[in-house]
Amino acid sequence: MDDDLRKISYENTLLEKLVKDGYEVIFKVHPKGAKYNRELIEKKYPTVSFVYDTPIEDLASKEDSIFIFKMIDSTAFNQVLSTDSPAIVVSENQRQLLSIEAADILKNRVSFVDCFYENGLAKIDVQQLDFSLNKKYISDGVFSKKFQ
Repeated sequence: MDDDLRKISYENTLLEKLVKDGYEVIFKVHPKGAKYNRELIEKKYPTVSFVYDTPIEDLASKEDSIFIFKMIDSTAFNQVLSTDSPAIVVSENQRQLLSIEAADILKNRVSFVDCFYENGLAKIDVQQLDFSLNKKYISDGVFSKKFQ
């Protein structure tokens, strides 16, 4: 139950910020049907949309697309890194999962935003998120050539 509360709190905290700031939010639903809180999201955030079978590359082709992740050890994160779209990782300790070399190569392409939990509720560093959403990203393909 604690993991469910953390997941709901994380999604709600992030969506509240993004929707309030006027961003178009599209949830890419995990192809294996990983658990998510669609009914709660649709009720509270009717402007948020969901896609199921749309390839990452098609979503990345939208101008000004930014992908937000909770984890970097996913197929979707690697797929986004093979596009020109930037990524933001909002999570605890994900930056530490990268080698120093990989982190250096990704510094112009991926932003990391701190998130921690207090009594099961997500606390996202809003200043870091604002900076990350407005940052000028550079995609030079170095990561894809070296690591993928």
